[in-house]
Amino acid sequence: MDKLYYTLFIFVYIFILVFNIESLSISIYEIELLQDSHLNGFWIRLISLFDIKYSFLLLHIVNLYLMYRLSLLVLNTKKEAFYSLILFALLPSVSLLGVIVNMSSIVIFITLLFLITFINRYFIIALYILFCSLFVDNSFFYLYISLFIYGISRKNYAFIYISLAFIMSSIGIYDIDIGGRPRGYFLTSFGMFLAIFSPFVFLYFCYSLYRVSLTTSKNIIWHISFYTFVIALLLSFRQKIDIEDFGVFLVIFIPIMVKVFFHSFNSHIKELRFKYKLIGQGILISAILSFLITFLNKPLFLLLENPNNHFAYKYYIVKELSTKLKQNNIYEVSSSNKSLQKRLGFYEIKKGKNILYENKPTSIKDSQYLKTIDIKYLEKKVKTYYVILPKINKRKIL
Repeated sequence: MDKLYYTLFIFVYIFILVFNIESLSISIYEIELLQDSHLNGFWIRLISLFDIKYSFLLLHIVNLYLMYRLSLLVLNTKKEAFYSLILFALLPSVSLLGVIVNMSSIVIFITLLFLITFINRYFIIALYILFCSLFVDNSFFYLYISLFIYGISRKNYAFIYISLAFIMSSIGIYDIDIGGRPRGYFLTSFGMFLAIFSPFVFLYFCYSLYRVSLTTSKNIIWHISFYTFVIALLLSFRQKIDIEDFGVFLVIFIPIMVKVFFHSFNSHIKELRFKYKLIGQGILISAILSFLITFLNKPLFLLLENPNNHFAYKYYIVKELSTKLKQNNIYEVSSSNKSLQKRLGFYEIKKGKNILYENKPTSIKDSQYLKTIDIKYLEKKVKTYYVILPKINKRKIL
């Protein structure tokens, strides 16, 4: 029966992700990421074999499998490992990686591969994975620092020297800045950590970090998550941190959180397990609600007077706009909004002589006419665009 529930969960989960991939537009952040020199070459050739969005969904599914394999190494039973996988999959920061183009998907993939090989004592392979990570993203800098501290705690001098070499190489490659003047970004950063996990899950994350810190079973996963978290909080006193650089190394702590929970749960007799059941249910409900709000958010447009205030607005509109333009035989537009122009280019709307406005123009020439394009969600108009076309190019409206 448990296998049936797990299979049903995975099926529904992937269905929701696919539904969102089809409904969301590509953001300017994703466009710029795909144009980033660090992603050019191998990664671009790899994802070009599929649709870009679905390539990252496939990578996300692989990451879920790797998290399950890591959980089996940390936890006692398959049932606990499945709980770990479900909680990991429901985290807003993790589930979003299944529907958007984001470097964090690749960082999670490499980090999980490293942990699995390291815990299985395939040290040469783990070292090779670390070497490859050096050329992927600057966020691995914080992983190297955590591994350096882990080496010190284990008095493993080879590990210390190797980690230090990676730290220095990363600084040289990415010109990492950890300076800045004291500023009040701490609360902002704390709020972003709440969003990564969902509030109740984050509280249990902090509790689990503390509980493990009091024991002698502080493994490599705890070192990575704990010291990355500490570094992020310290840096937030001096600068606005990029939460994506740190979040990956925090969510991998999920198996340890599940281990802490089941250790407390199983160490009590049935009559005294009630409060732990409440905690477990609270964690799960918090994760599910955050997941549903993250992905089933389109009805929020009906409640907002100004659609621009929708928290996911930057992932909407453009895909529908490109479809409407094509339906009206408009394949070239020119917009003063450079971000909009780039995003339309992703949907094969080229830059051309037809002028696209986000606000209604006050006047047009006699040789031109104005085409109005409304974007509606759930029968509510959320955005109107205006296109000035030459009269000789006037097309029949479909």
